[in-house]
Amino acid sequence: GEVVNKDPYYLEDAEYIKTEHRWRNRQRVLVFGSRGITSRYRHLLEDVKRLCVHSKSEPKFEKKQRLQDLKEICELKSCNNCMYLECRKSEYCYLWMGCMPNGPTAKFQIHNVHTLGEMKLTGNCLHGSRPLLHFDAAFDDNTNSPQLALYKQMFIKMFGVPRNHPKSKPFYDHVMAFYWLDNKIWI
Repeated sequence: GEVVNKDPYYLEDAEYIKTEHRWRNRQRVLVFGSRGITSRYRHLLEDVKRLCVHSKSEPKFEKKQRLQDLKEICELKSCNNCMYLECRKSEYCYLWMGCMPNGPTAKFQIHNVHTLGEMKLTGNCLHGSRPLLHFDAAFDDNTNSPQLALYKQMFIKMFGVPRNHPKSKPFYDHVMAFYWLDNKIWI
């Protein structure tokens, strides 16, 4: 007899994969840091670049420059999202995220950084694979804090690799989880 697989999640039978081969969602993220960031945050920046294959990098940004200049740098690099890591006094680190040119921006203070090198995660992760993004239920509940829905959309644009991106593989082999706990976002 012939074996018929009726599993709706079987990727070989998915119509949208058979018909679509072009890269339509052209999200690009510019990832860079300020001059004077510590080595730990520099390694964090490299980990983010490695996870986001749709990212572009830029040399260090001078602290004396205005944040409005980020818009011009993103336009020159043809990026429509920006992640900028800024360190002050070598101990306080802030992450600026913005959708360019006129989108929302958010500023986060970074606590408890653990880079991939520190954790020694030596799995068989495929370079260029897409992350599966998981969000806590608090990101969908707009009654307590309506800005979380906006943060969710920004995280999807920053960390979600578009389907059919030229540098990405069509596989998911790691999960990025975002949780809201104690008025902090844990990734």
